[in-house]
Order: sequence, then C-alpha cells, then structure tokens
Amino acid sequence: MSRELAKLVLEDLADRKAGWEGKQRVFYEMRHQGVRRKSKPFPEAADLHYPLGDGIIDKLKPFYFAQVFGNEMLATFAAESTQADALTRGAAAVFDDHLKEKTNFFEEINAAIDNMTMAGGAPIKCWYDVAAERLEFDAIDPIFLVVPPGTKDLQRATRVTHIIQMSVEEYRLDDRYNQDEETIRRIKGKGTSENDSGGKLEAKYSREGLTHGQDNDQIVLWETYVRTKDGIRVTTFSPVAPDIEIRKSFMLIAEAYPEIPIYQFKMEIKDKGYYAPRGVMERIGPHEAYLSRLWNEKADSMTFLNKPIFTHDGSALNLQNIRLVPGQIVPNNLRKVDMGTTPFDFDAEMNGTRLTAEYQIGMPDFGTGQRLNTKERKTATEVAQIANVMGQSNDLRAWIFRRDLAKLYRCAWRLLVHFAKSDLRQWVSESGAESVDAAALAAQYRIQPSGTADGWNRPLRAMRAEQRYNSLKGDPAINQPELTRHRLEEDDPRLVRTLWQDPGTAQEDQIEDQADEIGTLLLGFPARVKPVDVHPLHIQTIMGYVQAQLAMQRPIDPLGLQKLAEHVQKHLQAFHQQDARAANELGKQVEALMAPLMQQVQAMQQQQQAQVAQAQPGGPMGMAA
Repeated sequence: MSRELAKLVLEDLADRKAGWEGKQRVFYEMRHQGVRRKSKPFPEAADLHYPLGDGIIDKLKPFYFAQVFGNEMLATFAAESTQADALTRGAAAVFDDHLKEKTNFFEEINAAIDNMTMAGGAPIKCWYDVAAERLEFDAIDPIFLVVPPGTKDLQRATRVTHIIQMSVEEYRLDDRYNQDEETIRRIKGKGTSENDSGGKLEAKYSREGLTHGQDNDQIVLWETYVRTKDGIRVTTFSPVAPDIEIRKSFMLIAEAYPEIPIYQFKMEIKDKGYYAPRGVMERIGPHEAYLSRLWNEKADSMTFLNKPIFTHDGSALNLQNIRLVPGQIVPNNLRKVDMGTTPFDFDAEMNGTRLTAEYQIGMPDFGTGQRLNTKERKTATEVAQIANVMGQSNDLRAWIFRRDLAKLYRCAWRLLVHFAKSDLRQWVSESGAESVDAAALAAQYRIQPSGTADGWNRPLRAMRAEQRYNSLKGDPAINQPELTRHRLEEDDPRLVRTLWQDPGTAQEDQIEDQADEIGTLLLGFPARVKPVDVHPLHIQTIMGYVQAQLAMQRPIDPLGLQKLAEHVQKHLQAFHQQDARAANELGKQVEALMAPLMQQVQAMQQQQQAQVAQAQPGGPMGMAA
C-alpha cells in the first residue's frame, strides 16, 4: 500500500508546475544571501546585494499581523441559533485566550505570513496532539507540501503530502514512529541498497531533502493525507523505504476532521491552481537584480574615479619608483586617463526602480508618496486618488487573507470543542479567572476574524471611531455602551479590558455601593459622595429603601433618616453640576417623598426636647421653686 502511494506522490512531485520548485529556491537565495555577480570586472570589484525584496516583506508583515492581532479578540463569533450575547462573548473570549496563551499560534502564524509574502502561498497545519493534550499549528515551507496536478484547494485535494525533515535524535524521541534500530538504519540519509530491491526509483525523481536526507543524520518522512469516501486516511512512510511501516495508518475522526487539516494562505488570487499565487520575490525579482547591478556599478565607478588609470609618453616607467603624493614630480608626462562621467544619476535611477517595485506590490500607505516622475509635484487631487486606489488594493489583499484565516479559526475551534472542552470552561481576563457556561461551548457559530479589512491602518480606524462616536452619541437608536466599547477598541484594544465595564454590571456595582452606604448612614455616620458615583442611581436606591420601609410599616431611626436626607442632598448638588435640569426634576421627587418624613422627624425631635426639659429640676426654665 505504501509503495503504491509513494509512486503516486513521486509523480505529484515530478509534475509540479514547471520550474516552480527551482524558482522558489532562487527566490529564497535572492532574499537571504542575494544572487551574486557571475564575473567581477576586476578582483577587488564590489559584490553587493540590494535587499529590496526582504525590505518589502518586512514592511508587509505588520499589515498582515494587524489583521490577526489588531483587535481585542482574534475572532468574532456569531451564534447560528438564538442565545444570550454573554454566551457568545464567552465563547469568543475563551477561544482567544486559548490560542494566545496555550498554543504556538503566535509563532506559527507569523512564520506563515513570512512564507506567504515570500512564496505567494503558505500552508499551515492545524491538529490536536492527543498525547500532549494541546492544539498545535505548523507553518509548512511551501516546498515541503506536495499535491496532485490540477489541485486548486487543499480541502478538495485527493491527497496532500507533508514532507517532514528531522534528525535521527528527533526521530528517536517521537514514540509515534517505529523505533526499531534496523528501521532507523534503512531510512536515514539516502537509505541502503536493499531498499530498492523491489523496484529502482527513477533518478529524475530524486530531490535532496525531499526524497532522501541530506546526510546520514537526517531522516525524511512523508505524511500523506488521502481523502476517501469514508473520511481522511493518514499514512506515514519513508520515501527511501516505503514498504517499512513507520507508523500505522489511521483514519481521522470525521467530526473533528471533516476535511484535510492543512490550509493555504494566498497572497493573491490569480490563475486556478495551488501553485499559481506569486510572492513578493517573484514579482520584484527583476527590479532587485537591476538594483543590485546598479549598486555594484556605482561602486565600480567610485573605484575607478578614486583610483584612476594613468598613461604617459615615452619609454616604460618603473611604477615602483613613482609615488603619487603632493609636490611629487613625475616623468614622461604621466597623466590620468579620462574615463568620462556616468551617463545618469545612479541614486535617482535606483530610487525610481525601488518606487516602481513598491508600486507594483501595492505597499500599504506608500501610494501617496510614489512619484515616478520626481521632477513634478503631484496635486492634492492626484494624491487623494492614488491613496484611494492603493487603499482598495490593500483591502482586497486583506479580504483574501481573512478568508483563509477564517478557515483556520473554524478548524481550531472544532478541534478544541471535540478534544479539549474541559480546558475551555475557564479563561483568564484582566480581573482574574472567569468561567464559561457549557451552553456556550455546545452552540454552533460562524467564526470570522475580528475587525475589518482596513484594520491595519490604526490611526485611520481611531479617527473614524472618534467621528462615529461624536455623531452618534446620545442617539436612542444606537447601542450606546457598544458605541463606547468600539471607540476604545479602535484606539487600543487593551483599553477595553482596563476601562470598559458592562453597563449592567456597572449598575449593579453602584447599587451595591449605595446599599453599603445606607447601613453606614443608619448608624449615624456620614458617607462620602465620590466623583465616580452615578448620582441618580444612588438617589433612587435610597428612595427605594425608604419606600420599602414605609410599605412594611417599619419606622426609621430619626438620626439615620436625617443622615439619609443629607446624603441625598449631597448627591443632588453633585448631579446638579452635571445636568441641572434633570437634577431639579429628581429633586422634586425626593422632596415629595422625604419632606413629610423630615417633618415627622422634626416633630419627634421637638417632642423629645420638651420631654427632656420637663424632666430637668426647676421645671422648663431650670429654676428652683
């Protein structure tokens, strides 16, 4: 079975898009080491590499990083059936916490972004490691993924092969694989001669690092996912010895893995096919080569100008006797050979080439500054139109990336709910550990990356959020708490956790604070009115307490009632500074309730004073008879 599968994978490897694999190797070398000069004009000539592609990739990576981590939550959950918003928010929060804190998602998604920008397409594998009890991600180098010819989508491929390289020591530490010493001897490096007894592998299929190890300390394994009518079958074998069982074949659990768990992030959608997307290096390769040539020739020109060639009249000279120092007299009319001047400005030519390359890629925020004709200044209308076009280009790129990211999120959530539901019952927020209701994990959700396609432009987002807040503030048709939350999130997602509070929870906290203060006031002690108090809510809480006591015909201690009235007046005074009209209306309600009670208190106090006076010696005037 493995030998037949190995032949199919070898054919897939041989039928890769013409020249694709070779180009990827060239682009990798161009980005990291640079393509060097084939021949130098003289031994000391410069051999420089202009890092155009690497610089563009470094500027593009934050754009994609912001699509993933630019918002408070990684993903937005929308329940497919009616349920409380708190449950949906809890599911999104625990998913966000789990991926950020308990998996290698941060490292692998950044590696995938780097692979995508360089190669055009970047596969990333998502699976649940049952032995380690952990969700895992693996950003795969595009060269190490093989699909059949004509494959357009990895989830619809008939088979997908992940080429895994590891050292012998790494192989020995992985208990999933056959640890027999004879097996290790036969699969490491190029294998042994007895491996080909059943049929010689064709030399044209041989790829160092893909079909066999680069040396005897390296093992190459093929992990092949085959889509069948019954589900996804995984077979792992060594291409140099496919008949040896490295790991027993198995079927993936259909509920957890309804599709091959490898997803491709594409930088562009162009021709149909897995190998169609182009990366930065392919699109700007000619520009980088030209820039490197210009840079080298500029250095050559400087060398010739700083160390010119000399000629002279007459017989040959002994150059060792000639010293070119100020005041030196040289014989035979020694003079410098006129090399002429450079036909153009090297710096201007290099700058124009760089701008052309960045314009072709569509760098975020670079449209407003690109002027191919640097002698003419652009008008404000031109700048606005260029910025608009570049913004649309960036939005399209973001939408392509976000669609692929959504597929990865759905796979991750599906695996977590199936294998690690107990780990999702709790998550840690700024205020401490919080629990998630079991109903939130049982619901079905539509999962999308948080934010919008223009989320990379944080200053623009913050400006729009501020304008939106100012124009919609106080509108009864707008959810005001969510409007405030959105404003904070667009400014800095961390502010939501530290500053924003759910209105329902905040109201409950205010009521609890005033209830505690009522107990203090009834004992005859004062309570301070704090600036953070919601004054109408505190006043209504006191009025509610007084009305409840009256309804149950429970008398309130006169001293406590007096302290309550004084505390209400302090809240009314503070509220009057915020909203005088509303404070006056609320004051009328308070007076209607509290005035009769205060009159009773005054009458009782007068009666008590009279009783005390009568009890004193000498009568009411305190004089002896």
